[in-house]
Amino acid sequence: MDDFRAPAPPGDVRADGKTPGQDEKSVPLYVQALPVTEKLHGENSLEKAAALEKLSLAYSGLGDCQSALPLMERAWALRCDLQGRYAPDTLRLCGQVCDLWDRLSE
Repeated sequence: MDDFRAPAPPGDVRADGKTPGQDEKSVPLYVQALPVTEKLHGENSLEKAAALEKLSLAYSGLGDCQSALPLMERAWALRCDLQGRYAPDTLRLCGQVCDLWDRLSE
């Protein structure tokens, strides 16, 4: 019988598609990018929400949900204000906030 499974990706790749160490390298870059994003796009912008989300996801990938949660909550609040509570991106962030709360309660 033929094996139709996709070949394993080259190198050491996690289930989320990232290589080990990628989040560790990303956090300082996202921290640096946040004030630049605020300066370019304003304190309350979708670009800032995206930057907060990326930083939160990087912290979450490191297992630091304590640092990730307030960032994701702020990104969620921005999207609620700018896009509305029922916009797809807002609802997606709501799910991510709930996931972080769940991980912190374990």
